[in-house]
Amino acid sequence: MAARSAGVNSAVPCPVRQATWASVAPNRRASPVWEPSQYLDALRLDTRTAIISFTRVETSPSARTARKCSKKVRRRAGACARVRNMLGTAPRSAMNESNIGLREASAPAGSTAGSLLMRASIRACYRPRVALRALLLVLVSGAAIADTVTVRDADALRRAVREAKPGRTVLVAPGEYAGGLWFENVNGEAGKPVVVAGADPKNPPVFRGGGEAMHFAGARHLELRDLAVEGATANGISVDDAGRRDGSTHHVTIRNVRFTGIGARGNEDALKLSGVDEFRVEGCAFERWGTGGGSAVDMVGCHKGTIESCTFRHPGAANAVQAKAGCASVTVRRCRFDDAGSRAVNIGGSTGLEFFRPPLDKPPFAEARDIVVEGCTFAGSDAPVAFVGVDGAVVRFNTFYAPRRWAMRILQETTADGFVPCRNGEFSRNVVVFRSDRWSEGGVNVGGGTDAATFRFEGNVWFCADAPARSKPRLPSAEKDGVYGTDPKLADPEKGDLSLGKGSPVRGAGAEALQQAGLPEK
Repeated sequence: MAARSAGVNSAVPCPVRQATWASVAPNRRASPVWEPSQYLDALRLDTRTAIISFTRVETSPSARTARKCSKKVRRRAGACARVRNMLGTAPRSAMNESNIGLREASAPAGSTAGSLLMRASIRACYRPRVALRALLLVLVSGAAIADTVTVRDADALRRAVREAKPGRTVLVAPGEYAGGLWFENVNGEAGKPVVVAGADPKNPPVFRGGGEAMHFAGARHLELRDLAVEGATANGISVDDAGRRDGSTHHVTIRNVRFTGIGARGNEDALKLSGVDEFRVEGCAFERWGTGGGSAVDMVGCHKGTIESCTFRHPGAANAVQAKAGCASVTVRRCRFDDAGSRAVNIGGSTGLEFFRPPLDKPPFAEARDIVVEGCTFAGSDAPVAFVGVDGAVVRFNTFYAPRRWAMRILQETTADGFVPCRNGEFSRNVVVFRSDRWSEGGVNVGGGTDAATFRFEGNVWFCADAPARSKPRLPSAEKDGVYGTDPKLADPEKGDLSLGKGSPVRGAGAEALQQAGLPEK
């Protein structure tokens, strides 16, 4: 039975059988990868029984790894007990040659750092049964390492993703692809995510048009990377829990994806996450999304996530990042916001009660909890940060330059029974540079129905560029260790460089100080 399924006819006498296998493994960060010695142990054959030509390619550093493996093969070319047990023992006289060799090769086009290519060819002599067992060993070993498919059109992409088992990597060739792709229940496993990635990170595939470029309804251990999304009329990419609201969608990574020109004048989002837990958005670029309430990243009932090292730009938008509907334990870190909406980061918001995740049960309720914004740089916006119906949030170690009205807002928009007033916020170790003619209400807008007195202010640097004597803000509670009227001497703000220049008197505040503070990452 095994022989038939493998396509080998054991009744045909043939002194030499050959089988080959090749595969590209997932990125090391996304999937566990064997060490060289483990590959050798798995594929080493008794030198009395077969010949193996085994090639390992690693994009960095390939030569060093290949030499290391080659020495190990020559030194340890004896029989592997595990393989010998599978193959049985052939008489020494049956073998007319024996050798195990390793050679270096070049990485294929589209390989990414940390990926590897393996080719193994077996020529087994004397017994067809020996050839079959050797073939099965290679196939089983290869299947455990990688499942990679390269696609060049939208239909092939649909098939590859819908059929994906844990550990599959779908490489999308450069080119233009029509939007409107819908996927359900794309599920990887811990250490074996389903990956959809551009085959060439320097020339990413472009998904253009459609209501949504991609929509994933239900997903676990999913990674999207090295893609471009343009011109979707609704949302760019959506990932949600298919309305289940049960935490079943989790471990989603969006990395190095470029979003441009999403939506128009409505509530359209570049990246929409609903009911997603344990997520990461990293190294993405967002430019232009829906101006009528849309966000670059809109989170609805999401938990335990990080948005890091992303850039945002859209003058006239509502906001860039929004966390609402029960979002909790979300960190926005080391991002750049260039005139990225009226409220660049909207911590909280206003949400229909039926959209909260988890579903509302016992009060107290809040739009968001435990949200951290740190190490970010903001230029422009009416208010770079707004606390809206939150119960606990921290904004620390950020640099704010030339806000148009306020440094921050404290608001309450959801007033249903059981919801707490906006409270327990922290604004600390930030650098705020503003102008007196673009400064309203002393820099902090406090709305009705809030508990602004519970907000804590500490160690912020406030500087009014055109009137240093007017630098002290009007805060809802007393600030501890605030610095007022000291020019932080930003390097070159007119050209966008908001780092601290040489000779800056500021220490321990602003975006650059986050790393120096040595705080544990949340």
